[in-house]
Amino acid sequence: MQKSQAGSIPIISTTKPGGRDLLPHLKELDYNFIIQKNTPFIDSDFPANSSSLSNRNTKLNYIQQNQWSQFRWARPQELFDSETFSIFFEDISPNDILQGDLGNCYFLSALSAIAEFPQRIKDIFAVQESNSSGCYAVKICLNGEFKTIVIDDMFPCADGDGLGNSELTPAFSKTKNKELWVLILEKVWAKINHTYENTITGFASEAFRCLTGAPVEFHNHDYIEDIWDQIVEADQRNYIICTSAGKTNLSDEDYNKIGLVSDHAYAVIQAVDIQTQEYGRLKLLKLRNPWGHKEWMGDWSDKSSKWTDELRKKLEFVDADDGVFFISYQDYMNYYRSTTICKVHDGFHHNSIKIDSANKPMAGQSSIGARPYDLIKITLKEKGKIFATVVQPTKRFVAQNLKGSENYDTSFVKIILGRYNEENFAEMFTFLESKCSNYDNVTVESKDEYEPGEYILLVEIDWRQDIYKEYVLQSYASTDQVELSLLGENEHPNFLEEVLKSCARQKTQRKNFEDKGEPDAFRAISITDSGAEYGYIYYQNDTKQETTMQETCLFHKLENFEVLPPYDKAQKGGNYQITVNITPNQNAIIILRRTDRQASYGVSYFTSVVYPDDYYLNQVYDKAKVQRINYQGEDKDIYFYSLLFGVGYFWLFENKSASTQFEAKFNFELTNLCSEGETPSGPSDPLLSTWDINLQPGEVKIKKLVMLDPVQPWGYKFSYSFKCFEIVTTEEDIIRTVKQFGQVKRFKYGSTDQDMTYTVHFFNEQYIFLFENKEKKKLFKSTFNFELTNLRIQDEPDGATSFKVDVQPGQRAIRKISRVDPMIESKYKCSYSYQFTTSKVEINIDDAELGQDIDQYRDEKV
Repeated sequence: MQKSQAGSIPIISTTKPGGRDLLPHLKELDYNFIIQKNTPFIDSDFPANSSSLSNRNTKLNYIQQNQWSQFRWARPQELFDSETFSIFFEDISPNDILQGDLGNCYFLSALSAIAEFPQRIKDIFAVQESNSSGCYAVKICLNGEFKTIVIDDMFPCADGDGLGNSELTPAFSKTKNKELWVLILEKVWAKINHTYENTITGFASEAFRCLTGAPVEFHNHDYIEDIWDQIVEADQRNYIICTSAGKTNLSDEDYNKIGLVSDHAYAVIQAVDIQTQEYGRLKLLKLRNPWGHKEWMGDWSDKSSKWTDELRKKLEFVDADDGVFFISYQDYMNYYRSTTICKVHDGFHHNSIKIDSANKPMAGQSSIGARPYDLIKITLKEKGKIFATVVQPTKRFVAQNLKGSENYDTSFVKIILGRYNEENFAEMFTFLESKCSNYDNVTVESKDEYEPGEYILLVEIDWRQDIYKEYVLQSYASTDQVELSLLGENEHPNFLEEVLKSCARQKTQRKNFEDKGEPDAFRAISITDSGAEYGYIYYQNDTKQETTMQETCLFHKLENFEVLPPYDKAQKGGNYQITVNITPNQNAIIILRRTDRQASYGVSYFTSVVYPDDYYLNQVYDKAKVQRINYQGEDKDIYFYSLLFGVGYFWLFENKSASTQFEAKFNFELTNLCSEGETPSGPSDPLLSTWDINLQPGEVKIKKLVMLDPVQPWGYKFSYSFKCFEIVTTEEDIIRTVKQFGQVKRFKYGSTDQDMTYTVHFFNEQYIFLFENKEKKKLFKSTFNFELTNLRIQDEPDGATSFKVDVQPGQRAIRKISRVDPMIESKYKCSYSYQFTTSKVEINIDDAELGQDIDQYRDEKV
């Protein structure tokens, strides 16, 4: 607790946490302390002199300045010439308010409307009894946060016939009785605005917000054809309603002739919707002029001939010059330009959080790299109805309190409210409400009571100025069990995406893909259904079979829209081109963030349906182009097929043979295509791709060429080379084949042939060396040394260039050298030494030979 500058009055608080205080002059003084002192209180922050009446650079005309200079300040004892007065004299009534010459009809009409419910006036007052200290306190909601404003009871007065024997009368608003509530509230409003002069002209909505803290709706009659239902509902719910007269096509004189005042605020105190025998359905509004006189003179006015005795009695009609009159709804819409509805609920509770958006982008700036909105968590601990309002400081308060803020104005606000469903993976965030407006307070409300739980409110403000970028999020609920907290940048990063998906499912018209044979998949596109300036293209795939929908959106016009991640990098040239793949039972959404109120787009769609491989396998034999493999003049039972499908070409390779292995290399020149699973390294036309196809007998393989850009032409050329070879399954088969087709070399001892041979045959990509020792007593030992090209010795370490062979009498041995790359020529050069051992006699011999193979190639082009 602080001390005031005078050093005697405790200050409860001056600045609330959470940012700058726009109204530092409004110190929250300890009024109980002041009252208990029982000495006349003087409010040094709003002194009883000319500085509280008008501005230093006043805009009052000469006559007003002269009149105001004659005002003097008086306490109620002098004003009423009596020690007996009260804050409230008996019952509070709208008729207690008589507007003076200040020009604050908007404020007084709001008071008049609130006074229809006396307790609501009393709820504003923290001090409800007069006191000898002359200290009074009222609870005011300023920029979404409540403050207690303390004033003294010195009021500006003028000479005149006052109440009783007093020769003083209030300089501005007057009362019919010795009561203070109207004068106190008028002075509090002046203190908030620094001077009485600053309260001239304004909006009833400002007064409603400050006096009640409740959400306010403003309806401009130029932009709405019919507001009757809203007015009737507001009247039935005991909401507070005001209106403002004035149409641009009518002059002040035109209004004066019909008993109305142009650019003047009135309270709406009743809506009548009844069936009558004489007039059928009758829609009337009961209004009050805060002046307390000067009334409408048209149909249903006090002197109108339309009144019947029955209607007078039913509507409690009173013919009096008290500023109260009836007017038809049609005339109301013709002569009044706006309706303001304050949705005050008796017993509701306020909560608020102040948020600094200094780091958020300005209107029109890109949001990429930073979240352009705030997320506020609203925790509702028990069931209740709730309003959530984004409050920006009004131009009035910013201009009065910040230097250089003459160009300040409220910015455009976008709100989306969603329910967090932690365990519902199908819809983690459910869309509930949304709103957008450049009004100083923008509200979403629950239509019914919400269940306890966690709710997320998205708030984005398109800041039009950099003067003051703070706002207040205020809750107004039937329960006090409400908590507000600002979420961090990394909390609920998918909220916008998921809540807009929910919105699309709830509100947006669907276009299914029945023309593509898939009625259970659909697209939903809207730039308005979100209600918060976010457009979207939403996809959902509910197909019964494993079908993938693929669609490319080509935006040939995208003016003042920003594409949000993950599709924000899809710009090609001057266009945005976005391809979305939606697998079965999945959904996807493209979000368009509007960066200006004037925005437009144009889009073309390129749609494809991709089915599972089994679907194409069932069609390939009937519809595909087929080629059969011919190897060395012999047709093999080996085939490959190519079939056009949704996003490219489907290829099937099939080996129906029983014992032939197929190896091939396919080389492609591709235009706007790539092999499935490959990512082009960079722009190239044509793109090059290679397939290595190896098929065992009975084996099937699938390959695909897929489109890169569905918008552009696509095609391909290809060539291929291949080999076929037979498969043997046992060692006996290998030996039989080698002996049948191989080259035989017999070893000699001196000039004598020995019964020891080796046979070499290139077979199935291998050199097979068959060693047979038919000698009865001689052991054969040998070392073979090689120079190898594209070959490796099996069963030896990588890089080995030799192998050893030991063959016992009557035995045989096999060694293999395999080709490394089947598509490259292979060859070898061989030298060897060997010996025969009989008992203890060894015979050593050296020899050498060359070996190579010839491959079969075949090229084709299509």
